[in-house]
Amino acid sequence: MGHTKLAISLPDEIFGRLRQYAEEHELPRSTVVAQALAAYFGKRDADEFTRRMDEAWSQLSEAEIEDELGPLRVAGQQMHRRLAAMEPLPWETN
Repeated sequence: MGHTKLAISLPDEIFGRLRQYAEEHELPRSTVVAQALAAYFGKRDADEFTRRMDEAWSQLSEAEIEDELGPLRVAGQQMHRRLAAMEPLPWETN
């Protein structure tokens, strides 16, 4: 992956937090900024995906929604039964 230099202006408070975080985690400031931007864009992508899914679901009738969710409910019930049949973990016993 290539790199491009970028000069930006930040409010003093944000820059101070960036510098402190970078020092505490022994990371270059540019790495912290790159990670923050990647997280920001990842959240935006997730928000857009959610918006599009909500839009798609809103166009379905109640019957169509039930047809879509029915198999998921069955799978969830099957998984619940399998998990309930397992022996409890040591910290789950009294």
